[in-house]
Amino acid sequence: NDKLVLIVQNTGLLQPSEKDGFGLQSTRERLNILYRGQAIFEILVEQLIKQESIHTFQKIENVIKVHNSKILAFELERYTIKVGDILIVETKEGQFYKKPILTIQLNNDSYPELTVLEKTNIGVSVEPKIKDNQIFYIIKK
Repeated sequence: NDKLVLIVQNTGLLQPSEKDGFGLQSTRERLNILYRGQAIFEILVEQLIKQESIHTFQKIENVIKVHNSKILAFELERYTIKVGDILIVETKEGQFYKKPILTIQLNNDSYPELTVLEKTNIGVSVEPKIKDNQIFYIIKK
């Protein structure tokens, strides 16, 4: 069984911009051409995200509430968060996916970047849908 295993890591974003490279669909098509239809392409993105949640992200311990399926209110301490940072979501079924932070709010004011030293309740918005029964992770800093 002469097989080549190729592991491709991507950003986890479903709608990459032009600067993000050539994407998973293009990779699948190129491998199919290169190996004349003999390539088996399996996407292991979810397992990669799970491993990231364990090793490079930290669990948000104090989630206050999820509003309108797109706003996560939570407590933050000694952390700098910015628009574009990634939030990992773990569903109650054990699935993992990433969502970029679109906006950050503190006391009804929006911030492109926010540094908090003491325990502070903030809100971040992401693309829907997130739910109260999910677990959320942010990058370790």
